[in-house]
Amino acid sequence: MLRCQNPGSAFVVAGHRSADFHEVYVCAEHKAKIDSGAHWDLCGDHVVMDQDIAPALERWSLRPSMGTEGFTLILETAGRTEPIEMFLTTTDSISLALFLYPSSGLPLPPEFVEALSKEEELDAD
Repeated sequence: MLRCQNPGSAFVVAGHRSADFHEVYVCAEHKAKIDSGAHWDLCGDHVVMDQDIAPALERWSLRPSMGTEGFTLILETAGRTEPIEMFLTTTDSISLALFLYPSSGLPLPPEFVEALSKEEELDAD
């Protein structure tokens, strides 16, 4: 556990596929936090959590554009007073969705594939 001075007393398993599994040793206090649902990650051989992990997403929203086709994505994260805003074109948003979706482990919905095909046809024209 990064920054922790307590002796390790329990193993946690990191990874979501058997090829990615890593066992790491953590103290009882951090093991209890992990078991209770605290966000954590593995960075090298160290478990990171609390101030050492990126802030959690609390809310997100969209503001449609009246100009360029697309929208502004607004992300509100834990510990930040100002939201993060970014403009995404339709193509950007589809690319981002396709990048993020595989992490769910689910197949792409047919509507996604159809929408992407239409965007590619428009880009080819």
